[in-house]
Amino acid sequence: MASNPFFNTVYSEVTADLEQIGSEENSVIRVAERSIRSVRTGLERIRQYVVEKPFPSESDEIHFFKVDKPLLAGKLIYYLKLYRIESRRPVGSLELQTRHLATELQNIDQFFINHQDFYHYYRSGAIFLDELYFVRGKQDLPVLMDLDWVYADPTFSTGYDLLLGEMQANESLVQYINHAIRSVEQAPPSDIETGENGKEGMTRDTRHFVQTPYKGAEVYVILKALIDSQAIVNHTYKSFFELVVPGIANMQQKSFTPGSLLKYSDKVDPETRENAKRLLQKMIRNIDTY
Repeated sequence: MASNPFFNTVYSEVTADLEQIGSEENSVIRVAERSIRSVRTGLERIRQYVVEKPFPSESDEIHFFKVDKPLLAGKLIYYLKLYRIESRRPVGSLELQTRHLATELQNIDQFFINHQDFYHYYRSGAIFLDELYFVRGKQDLPVLMDLDWVYADPTFSTGYDLLLGEMQANESLVQYINHAIRSVEQAPPSDIETGENGKEGMTRDTRHFVQTPYKGAEVYVILKALIDSQAIVNHTYKSFFELVVPGIANMQQKSFTPGSLLKYSDKVDPETRENAKRLLQKMIRNIDTY
């Protein structure tokens, strides 16, 4: 089942806008503010389209609420939470900042515990409850009332599409917060300075990128090799890339996106494979030193 062409167009435009925002801003808070506006605008365009044009079939509706919409809803939730996390980062010691970030991780852990049955259903690739979860008007209201977010628009949500989006957002936030904690723990006091929001605690490297000299096609091969070797379980290429890629940067471009990295699948040449192979062989040679 292919994604809706209109959704694909809007999603591509929003993704490109987010990339530009990330390249223009050095402040996490400003990135989050602008990104929230961009994603909200995209979601509103899609909402109007969905309300005005009925889905051709129930399978199309399921695909939209299970696959398509959570991609944008997840981005919105991610940036909303990112804004809250960074704008509330304590003014004070590195210890206070670390404790603040660790508390956010604990909250995410508790979220997944609260919704572990649905998370397992999502991660296992199951489909037997799709009609209940992803067709509008078939949800159990008491179940929805127990969820942590507001189920506000039954014409544009089944409820569970938002829950799925929050799960995807939290997966990305775990990566961000873990790196932020490492940055705080490793930063000398002189690297902690007052940011534009007037609060101490913003490190100079506010985007928390991991630098790599490898090109996009080489990164694609390396990550694909991890999936194919079954070293990474319960992930498709797409879901794994979405989990890992937001923290990757290189010398030529400041960040990859999961969608852009997947496009390298048709650009892998022998030289690219050899470069990735040399990296993996070097890792194997050094494994005893880890």
